[in-house]
Amino acid sequence: MASIAELWLLHERGRVRLGPPQLVETLAGHPGFSLLALDLPQVMEFGLLPAVKDPFDRLIVAAARNLGAKLISRDEALNVRGVERVWD
Repeated sequence: MASIAELWLLHERGRVRLGPPQLVETLAGHPGFSLLALDLPQVMEFGLLPAVKDPFDRLIVAAARNLGAKLISRDEALNVRGVERVWD
């Protein structure tokens, strides 16, 4: 859910056109994607990532590491050990 909260902020500031309702609707039609609630294991992983300065990025990386999931982002700052970042 950290990415949804960050999207709200970016949308409010006019940095992205896609808003959270549109993202949630789009993801609902793709069974390969799911939205995850923030949980204790992710927060504990967050504590192991002090090099990731942006708190939203840190939460997102922590979730990916905790789940062994790929991270879809063009942000090269998210190239963190233990996470495979993909972008085409």
